[in-house]
Amino acid sequence: EFLKAFKKDSKMPFCICTLSAKKDGSSYTSTDFEFLKKTFNYIEPTLLKLIKYKEEHDEMRELYKTLHNISILYSICFSLANRAFLAPKGISFSVFW
Repeated sequence: EFLKAFKKDSKMPFCICTLSAKKDGSSYTSTDFEFLKKTFNYIEPTLLKLIKYKEEHDEMRELYKTLHNISILYSICFSLANRAFLAPKGISFSVFW
């Protein structure tokens, strides 16, 4: 069997590829293994970039959620502040960032 572990860092593999016997029962040749090594050498950086992109995308999604929640809290605070400081003459309270 042939085993290839793609590693994001030195601690943990993120993808492990194994080969079992060929369907026709023949063995893999050294040419097959050289082809696989070349293929994996091209695949590994692409997979690493894909994982990094996904992690960054997830971080951005969390950031957008946080900003949305802050916006909601700001709106609530602004509304409460206007009610608390509303004078009979119609003076309202405004907050600028």
